[in-house]
Amino acid sequence: MKNNYDKILKAATRLINKRGYHGTSIQMIAEKAGVSKAGVLYHFKSKEMLLLSVVKEHVQSGAYELMLIVKEEKFSGMEKLKVFIRHQLKQIAEKGDTFNIYMSESSHFGKQNRKLYRDSKRMYLTLVKEIIEQIQKENGTPFDKLDSELAAFAILGMCGWAMMWYKNKGRFSIDEISDQFYQLVKEKIF
Repeated sequence: MKNNYDKILKAATRLINKRGYHGTSIQMIAEKAGVSKAGVLYHFKSKEMLLLSVVKEHVQSGAYELMLIVKEEKFSGMEKLKVFIRHQLKQIAEKGDTFNIYMSESSHFGKQNRKLYRDSKRMYLTLVKEIIEQIQKENGTPFDKLDSELAAFAILGMCGWAMMWYKNKGRFSIDEISDQFYQLVKEKIF
């Protein structure tokens, strides 16, 4: 049973990413996963619940890993920022389809699930903001003059936009891109 669940999630992720939420039917997901339509509905009561499951997988793992970075006491704020940028870009490289769905298909959630989505984005923003505020306390740099929330939005936006153009076999590796992104931010700080 768990195997079918995973196959359905994988098929839904691929199809929704390629065709969009409205362009993907339960029947298409079932065919791609090699299960019946009833099999899909056994695991997921609706297409929205399937979309929520795809997004939830990304949010839970990403937020947990970010929380570990933020709470790591041996790292300075700058070290946390560097680790965060690398983590975000690796997430895009490894789970780009899921990340794209998280960013682009959220408008298809009903009221309750839309609130969960907004709360997850707010939690992510808050964690990045904590890194910025730690840097501001530690360094006494031009970064101090920045609004921590606006700076967090900028960093999240810079990393998130990479999903639009990053290619696994492109000109730069994910590590090279994360090093350059970090340098862009670091130049503002020092």
